Amino acid sequence: MDKDLRDLLAAWLSEEEPSEERRVALLARLREDAAFRRAFIDEIRLLGMLKVVQSSEPRWLRLEDELGWSVEERATVDSLSHRVLEAARPRSRWRRSGQRWLAVAAAALVALSIYPFLRPGKTPETKGTVPVENPVELATAVKLDNVEWEPGEGLQPEVGGIVTAGRLHLRSGRLTLAFFSGVLLTMEGPADVELRTMDRVFCQQGKLRARVPLGAEGFTVLAPGYEVVDLGTEFGLNLTPGRPADLMVFKGEAALSVLGSNGHSVHSALVQHHKAVEVDPGAARIQEVAPQQARFVPVPELPPPNLELAPDYPAEVLAAKPWGYWRFEQWSSGRVPNELADRPSLRVLGGVRQDGTPEGNHWALFQADDPKQALLMDGSWSPPRGLGQGYALELWVQADSLGQNALVSLIDREHGADEHHVSLLELTARSQRSLFEPCAVRFLDRWPPSLSGGVNVFSRRSFMPALWHHVVGQKAGESLELYIDGRLVGSSPAAPNPPDPLAATTPCWLLVGRLKQRALPPQTGEIRPFEGRIDELAVYDRPLTVEEIRHHAGLRVEQ
Repeated sequence: MDKDLRDLLAAWLSEEEPSEERRVALLARLREDAAFRRAFIDEIRLLGMLKVVQSSEPRWLRLEDELGWSVEERATVDSLSHRVLEAARPRSRWRRSGQRWLAVAAAALVALSIYPFLRPGKTPETKGTVPVENPVELATAVKLDNVEWEPGEGLQPEVGGIVTAGRLHLRSGRLTLAFFSGVLLTMEGPADVELRTMDRVFCQQGKLRARVPLGAEGFTVLAPGYEVVDLGTEFGLNLTPGRPADLMVFKGEAALSVLGSNGHSVHSALVQHHKAVEVDPGAARIQEVAPQQARFVPVPELPPPNLELAPDYPAEVLAAKPWGYWRFEQWSSGRVPNELADRPSLRVLGGVRQDGTPEGNHWALFQADDPKQALLMDGSWSPPRGLGQGYALELWVQADSLGQNALVSLIDREHGADEHHVSLLELTARSQRSLFEPCAVRFLDRWPPSLSGGVNVFSRRSFMPALWHHVVGQKAGESLELYIDGRLVGSSPAAPNPPDPLAATTPCWLLVGRLKQRALPPQTGEIRPFEGRIDELAVYDRPLTVEEIRHHAGLRVEQ
């Protein structure tokens, strides 16, 4: 950990003041270094989450008094960063007796931390469900295994369908949902589960298994008399009415609280990796038991649909004269060859491997929990952006998760270690660390190359997990365009062109599956590793025509 960050956290947690010289230096860095300020926010937020879930009473009223605003407001990391920055102005002073310097900023951070867990007006949730008005879209149904629904009103999604707030009542079978926050939730019948928000469900009965990725912490399962709050984990919950419930944490940790009649926690426990407990809300008892993984819903297997393309697909792409084209059919000595003989290959980094069907198509598989994996092009490419010129990035992609995942990034070689981006194509998510529309694709163009800024184009929830999609991001003259499955889903005026109308942008590294290529930064948000499959990647020294894009997208053979 950075020494300044360690000292700053130690000062916040301790009653002792550092020297005046050290205080001034730390505040100066907090004001001037945005990355350092974000790291401090992340650390304080995590500390606040841990403290709140172990607390026996809610804290929001005192926080409202301190802040002068309600935690019902939508607090974002950027707004909290602004509050930290304001609190770190030279007028700030250290405060003794528990009211230290940065008190307002830290209170804001803790407010964000407790927001998913403790909300004003919270009441005991023991009497069934609450009617949902104007249901909002929360998730996608990605797998149904022999599901039979109970008759009557309620949600009955099909594979690939959008799932809104509402009640799911399974008689039998298993249903797996991919929330737009990135949470993967599997339920096994008989089950009665109400989806309330993207990070909050209420379970009357059933077996649940939740996988919560980084950035979606705070996902909460409520049940009659208790609640389970995720702290970045994978856990299972078995609930049968009239009997104690079983909870097991397979990865990470979760906070379990028995709730009193006023909705406040009367007994809580932090359940850690590979631990199991039995919870009896009637007796207000949480008791550790021997973990028995076989009793819980297994991890759902989500076999990706096979990407079957027409036999003439490669010829049609080559006819469009790409600058580079990688099909992932051949892997040799840790490299993926270019279909154009005089153009560079892709070097395999980390655990990326070839996958596919024995007699059919093959693709690149990016596995979970491996932030080092990527494909890096040998050599460089200078995509044109002069007057009337442009470039295009084309690929097929199937994502296993809904996190913020980089697909293809173009990095300016001239800036060395700074890794200034010229272009980026990525998936987006909605979480406490991402403010983008969920299930969207983002196309970014920057000129001149930089660490921030540029022009963005977003699709609007056009992307579904576990399904293959054809994606094209391109600069076409003075416009940026984004296409998904042959449809134009977003456009915007492009960044200004270089002064020389015949100039290319700059020599770029082409990186696939990660945002940056060098030593891993401390924040996962700065890596954005992709998890899923990529195929038929092509880059062009010109924009594609609408007809070409539609034609390529239409060459998929329907299953």
